[in-house]
Amino acid sequence: RTLPPFHAGASLGFAFRNAGKRGATLDLEAGTGRARLAELLASADVLIESFAPAERTRLALDPGDVLARHPQLVFASLSDFGSRGPYRDWVATDDVLDAMSGMVYKAGIPSKPPLIPPAAIGVDVASFSAAYAVLLALYQRRLSGAGQHIDFSTLLGISTAYSVPSLSP
Repeated sequence: RTLPPFHAGASLGFAFRNAGKRGATLDLEAGTGRARLAELLASADVLIESFAPAERTRLALDPGDVLARHPQLVFASLSDFGSRGPYRDWVATDDVLDAMSGMVYKAGIPSKPPLIPPAAIGVDVASFSAAYAVLLALYQRRLSGAGQHIDFSTLLGISTAYSVPSLSP
């Protein structure tokens, strides 16, 4: 909400990324917030969260437990490096994720330093991939009747989207 460019005092990037969304603010530290979340999940199709794995556990949002109570739910966990593996607790910036994905290596003129992609292009691309994964899970739920957990790594989403087959012979 605070990143430029602005028009009439509003962030255009925020407006673009959040057009048509509805939101609710819940204090998951309080029992009333957790109870309200349970009420919302009873009729929800999708829950998307981006807590660190340890924080998710602390807030009683373990995917297995949530899906046991709400088996229809598509539960998407988005984090920089996914919920498993050696980097699971690491936090990264857009630039670091772009560099680790290999995008910075491929950007620019070979004789000059790498270029950082503009704005949050890598994270935006990964977000589209995550949204696609959620749509596929909803389709699968339509066929099977069961929800599922999607453990989405932003780094993997960027890496996959930017991987381009070699054009050399």
